[in-house]
Amino acid sequence: MCRNAVEEFAVVFEGGAITSLRYAEDAFDTDYVVPGARLIEEIEAWPLQPLHAALFGSAARGDGDSSSDIDLLIVRPDRLEAVERWEEQIDRLRAVVRTWTGNRCQAFDIGRERLAEHVAAHDPLVDAWLTDGLHLTGSQLRDLVAEASITARLR
Repeated sequence: MCRNAVEEFAVVFEGGAITSLRYAEDAFDTDYVVPGARLIEEIEAWPLQPLHAALFGSAARGDGDSSSDIDLLIVRPDRLEAVERWEEQIDRLRAVVRTWTGNRCQAFDIGRERLAEHVAAHDPLVDAWLTDGLHLTGSQLRDLVAEASITARLR
């Protein structure tokens, strides 16, 4: 069950603008704010769009605190010709998340082939992504995992 970040978080306004999202159930330290709306805006502004982007880990589960990493899963496009530009986008995302939150951003950047390897190996990380993930943009992870599972069986 990959949840939608906008549905799971309460919107925080500052100066009349959406600046961040707090976990709606306030299950963790209220000083810990994940800028979900800004994450979505940042990623959707990229010239090279990911197939999928999600928040996962403690920030998505709501059990993080002000010292927790912000964990992101980014599934890159299949034929990525501008690798340097893609890496710049990922590096910028890490930097802006750090600026917004004060927390380190771990962006797990993988392609479909690597996702298929994780699925074939029954990596528990895939279950964590599916269970805890807050969908930010792109295709639903469940669909990509299903495709990866078929690919892995055909090998």
